[in-house]
Amino acid sequence: MASMIRSATTSDARSIAEIHVSAWRAAYQGILPEGYLNRFSVEKREQIWKGACEQDDSDLLVATTRSEVVGFCHLTPSRDQDSEDAGEITSIYLAPEQKRRGLGRALVEASLALASAQGFERITLWVLVENLPARQFYEALGFRPDGMLKEETDGDVCLREMRYQIRVNEALQRTLIPTSVLASA
Repeated sequence: MASMIRSATTSDARSIAEIHVSAWRAAYQGILPEGYLNRFSVEKREQIWKGACEQDDSDLLVATTRSEVVGFCHLTPSRDQDSEDAGEITSIYLAPEQKRRGLGRALVEASLALASAQGFERITLWVLVENLPARQFYEALGFRPDGMLKEETDGDVCLREMRYQIRVNEALQRTLIPTSVLASA
């Protein structure tokens, strides 16, 4: 099954939104209330991801299998005030049936290459404290918690997140994919 990582286009926004909603519901089942998860709509997410495709200061990558979008990763300059030298992965999700096939790793490696080309020294990301599978995935790739925690309240739901980071150059030295191939993603 041939897979490819490429830059997203606005025509990918619907597929990205469908993956985002289904992945959220699968990943956070039992962590977040069902009613909260059911509030996420594909239509609203589609508009958000169309906008992200048109932003000049971010990169939205998709993983495709047989030309079908099966995952995505969004890299932006860090939104955190203490991380001006960092890029941030704001979202990375795969269609639930695509997990454990190396696509998540490929998306992160492509993001590392883009971050390097843009001069970022680090990549950060935020993950729900209770999301142990995601934390294990990031740690297997070399991301480490940096001690930063935050809580956001969305209605009656409190989202407790912890920040992970990785040094871009150190991470690229461990990857198996040549940077020059990924930078063109």
